[in-house]
Amino acid sequence: MKPKIPEGFSTENYRIDSGDQNRYGVNEYSVTTGTSARFAHYKNNQDNGKWILSTPGSSVEVLGQAMKAKGNEGTTSQRAKEIFAKHGDIYLEAPDGEIVLRAKNIRLVADGGGDDGDVTINANHILNLKANHDVRVTSDNTIAMTAAKDMNLIVQGFYELKYGFAMAASHADSNFGAASTILNAIGLKV
Repeated sequence: MKPKIPEGFSTENYRIDSGDQNRYGVNEYSVTTGTSARFAHYKNNQDNGKWILSTPGSSVEVLGQAMKAKGNEGTTSQRAKEIFAKHGDIYLEAPDGEIVLRAKNIRLVADGGGDDGDVTINANHILNLKANHDVRVTSDNTIAMTAAKDMNLIVQGFYELKYGFAMAASHADSNFGAASTILNAIGLKV
């Protein structure tokens, strides 16, 4: 099949192109404005379609004005915006900015099976969790908290601690004292 000859059409405010090729693939249809904002549809080597939106300024979507408000009792999902990737990953990056998610409720769900199903949050400085009501942590297996330096647990009200077995020991006790004998006997490493 012989290569398509690039086509183009331009006015004072925009340009339409088709048929040229660049790093994204073969340009099937693209529009470029006078301010270099551009959207384009490409076909790559696997005959898959690709859509690219590029703008030197900001991109804003305003959605859902005609949809019914859910209210406090609303439980039905009304998707004003949906991004669905059957295969592959979804990346949101802001190397010189912040990513802010703001909503009535925010839910993170990782429902993978086997070795998948993880939620990972990494922070280079401070990880701050704050709730105006309760903070609940539940695990079907183990909850492990490790501090390389200090750990503070401050309770201004009632403090309840229930356990099946407890071991409290300093670093010296757990490594060299009587506690080390007990820990080694039951196979626990601290």
